[in-house]
Amino acid sequence: MQFAAQGQKFLKDPWHIFDVVVITISLVPANAAFSVLRAVRALRILMLVETSASLRHIMASLFSAIPGIAGIATLLAILFYIFGIMATRLFGADFPQYFGNLQTSFFSLFQIMTLEGWPDIVRSIMQTYPYAWIFFITYIIIATYSILNLFIAVIIDAMEKQYTKEVDVETLMLENIQKEIQLLHNKIDNEKSK
Repeated sequence: MQFAAQGQKFLKDPWHIFDVVVITISLVPANAAFSVLRAVRALRILMLVETSASLRHIMASLFSAIPGIAGIATLLAILFYIFGIMATRLFGADFPQYFGNLQTSFFSLFQIMTLEGWPDIVRSIMQTYPYAWIFFITYIIIATYSILNLFIAVIIDAMEKQYTKEVDVETLMLENIQKEIQLLHNKIDNEKSK
């Protein structure tokens, strides 16, 4: 309907192109799984970002923080891998439900990192290994508090830089306006003196 009403102008809006692609894929009869892609249209809610200056500021900050977040995520993955191997070696034989293989260890360590149900896991392990708390408390301090706080620090730093950049642009615009006003005052003064 909109295409008929707007013509070529319709295809200049990226959101309209997004709709056309999603609907076209969902109409392909070869695979019913493609029709699920219609639900992707819910992403159109992101159009609200364009209308709100504060949302644009937050999104720009998050996008500028991606390189820093990627670096910290890599560090977290390495840490996760190291602790996963250690946990599998230390506790895997006696507690295969938590640390039987590397994948199970990753899941258990992720659960511990989110602080969800970790006391139950640690208490059951401490019945066999009384000093296991040293391993888990060290892991929690490094993974949960240190690394996750680094994520927050990177995002806050990116938001501060974005704000500073926006303030600098506004200051530059204000200075240009003041210069133009001063030039106008000078012209008016020159005209009056003639």
